[in-house]
Amino acid sequence: MEPVCGQMERRVVPVVQIDGRTRLGRRLNEIMGVYVDALGGWEALSPLMRLRVTEAARLKALGEDAQQRYAEGHRIPLLAVTRAARLALSAERSLGIGQSDKHQGPSLASYLEGKKGGAA
Repeated sequence: MEPVCGQMERRVVPVVQIDGRTRLGRRLNEIMGVYVDALGGWEALSPLMRLRVTEAARLKALGEDAQQRYAEGHRIPLLAVTRAARLALSAERSLGIGQSDKHQGPSLASYLEGKKGGAA
């Protein structure tokens, strides 16, 4: 059955173990260490957060690998490289590393208090 116009063909992608002795494996371990340190160490992480850190590090390492291979001239579609980079960025952001409260506005209570004080 062909995909309907505007839909992409879905493929099942198997999960592959990354050998820690390879360049990609060493980079994966390095990224995971950075994430874990930024979040307070393995002991401070819940099982769910440990899984999210592992997946974010894996996506980041695979995204970097795809970008490097593309830059070296390997036949990798640019769309695949872009998607890998965006997935990695999304997973990294979901960890909440480096996000500060300075971008958030005032709380509702402080906003209403300011309005009340300004109206008097």
